[in-house]
Amino acid sequence: MVRRRLQDTEGEDTHRAERFLLRLAAGEPREEPLSESLARRQGARWKDGLLFAADAWSRGGTNLAWARKFAADMAGVRCLVMAPLGHEHLLLVGNLQSEDSYLAMVEAWQKYVEFQPFVVGLSDLCYRLAALPQALSVAQARCRLHFYLPEQRLIWREAAGNTLSCGARNLRTAISREPLRQNYAEVLALKDRALEEMRRERPTDLDTVKQLASDLVATMLRFTLEEAEEADRKIEQVDREIRMCEDFSHLEQAVNREFSPLAARPDAAYTC
Repeated sequence: MVRRRLQDTEGEDTHRAERFLLRLAAGEPREEPLSESLARRQGARWKDGLLFAADAWSRGGTNLAWARKFAADMAGVRCLVMAPLGHEHLLLVGNLQSEDSYLAMVEAWQKYVEFQPFVVGLSDLCYRLAALPQALSVAQARCRLHFYLPEQRLIWREAAGNTLSCGARNLRTAISREPLRQNYAEVLALKDRALEEMRRERPTDLDTVKQLASDLVATMLRFTLEEAEEADRKIEQVDREIRMCEDFSHLEQAVNREFSPLAARPDAAYTC
């Protein structure tokens, strides 16, 4: 009976800690600073010392069980909390025994992801509990960098967290004006500038990136297709395709394909 009560208590603590981790990742406001005491009341046993945060992603979530099992057995990791975010992400936060434990963890993940089809975004080493929300943001942003770096399964050193620049947003407005002037070469040049800026800056607000790509295509389709109903159907079809793109190269191909009829005009004098 005592053992059963202990198991029930541990299970309740685990669920509370998972919910607490998800709230931290969502940036929900707190009534008090993040501390050992607050974490303990929420079921997490993190210490105010060396920590890490990670975001593991797998298409359809099919391989996250392997990520969970591997993380649970990692040497040098203490007080680990893992929380599923939707169906495709697993967030992880834990303490580390030493700074060397962080490098050992990186090496272990690097070897493991070679054989398992999931991606891990890893924060820098975090030295205080108060900095944990920022570490979570970095881990999630690095995980999303896989969109631009599809060959990388572990992303842990790259700068991350850029947002879509005002310059790229303004190019959308500029592109919408040029077809009316029949300045097709400029339209194609602006489209290439928008794509190049996204590739270079690697903004990790991917929904916004895909929306911009979809808007660029919609502008062209409304200009090149005479029937409004046909244009709307095509725009919806391409928008779905862009939303499903798993990397930037496929997004770029989808955009360039829809701009190709414009490039074929003899007065465009420009090649996509």
